[in-house]
Amino acid sequence: MANHCYNYVSGSGSEKDLTRLQAIVTLLSKEGDSVGSYISCGSNIYPQFFPEVEGKEEDPDDTKYWDVYLDWGSKWFEAEFDIDPEDGSLTICGDSAWSPVIPFFIKLAQEFKLELEGFYEEGGMDFAGEFTIDAKGNFDEVQMSHRQFQQKHNPECFWDDVMNWIDDGHYKTLEDILEEFDDDYWGPLIDGEKDELKKALDEFLASEKERLDGEKTN
Repeated sequence: MANHCYNYVSGSGSEKDLTRLQAIVTLLSKEGDSVGSYISCGSNIYPQFFPEVEGKEEDPDDTKYWDVYLDWGSKWFEAEFDIDPEDGSLTICGDSAWSPVIPFFIKLAQEFKLELEGFYEEGGMDFAGEFTIDAKGNFDEVQMSHRQFQQKHNPECFWDDVMNWIDDGHYKTLEDILEEFDDDYWGPLIDGEKDELKKALDEFLASEKERLDGEKTN
């Protein structure tokens, strides 16, 4: 089973170019299992976003696994498009297999003259990143771990995760816990946060000692 990598981009473009993209999305959304602005992208769907490849016959036997990753970034992309040509804005989001669909976003930016910014995250493999793409396809990226990404963008969720990891027995010392927090993304831990982490660890260690003592007496 593939790990699901979440992709998100927002951006801007001209009314003319966004209208072109919207027409393609509308057409593709009527095919297969796709509904509304949701497109199930695969090797036979990705190319249809680009007029220069229209009319080319798809080879039903051409299922080269790695070529799809190299050309588009992922074997599949379950994408939701929200395009507003009059406002000049769009968002695209959804899950892909294993890796983000950066090459696909770069091609879209070039073809439809879009200015894009976005992120991707994959918790199972612990990676994430933020990026920008201009209308010429110039790509700039900052990579980080998924835990660092959560610290920056969803600190409450990350804190809850750490508390759950403590309860699950992932740490033996306070120093082990403090290493989870990156100053560049979380900021320096204040004394109150350290005290709360220490209290949670002490409570877990005490409960473990009580459990082990109980097993010895039984």
